[in-house]
Amino acid sequence: MKLESDSMQGLRHKLTYPLLLIILLSGLTLRVWDVNFDQGIGSHPDERSTACFYAPRIHLPQSWAEFWDAKRSPLNPLWNIQENRREGFTYGHFPLYLGVAAGNLLHVLAPIGKWLHAPTATTDLMVRADKDCSALAVAGRLVIALLDTLTILLLFL
Repeated sequence: MKLESDSMQGLRHKLTYPLLLIILLSGLTLRVWDVNFDQGIGSHPDERSTACFYAPRIHLPQSWAEFWDAKRSPLNPLWNIQENRREGFTYGHFPLYLGVAAGNLLHVLAPIGKWLHAPTATTDLMVRADKDCSALAVAGRLVIALLDTLTILLLFL
């Protein structure tokens, strides 16, 4: 005796991916809703430290020699190039680099946002996202929201 009829199994397969899409979109929406909740005041000290002190200094090196030299590399959050001294960055580098890359991407996409008539507050934030600490924090939050949504997909798989 079959526990599940062929028609029920077919219906289940037809509903699986649309329901997954709804769940993924719901999860992403919940994570990005009011992503600028603190309006740039930097309410979380760890996020403020990363977005305001370390992220604005991160950029690509001009040469491979600069890349490999820890005291000259603009990718090294453990060394302050301007003041020529060691820094106490105690967090992972990868989220820092992702946040900076997301900020640069938002900055590059700002003209498209203006062309699409996105709200002025949004496009203003996008324009500043490559250097301003409050905009960098939002860029980092958006990256984390995407990674959280990817986690939902991985759980499904």
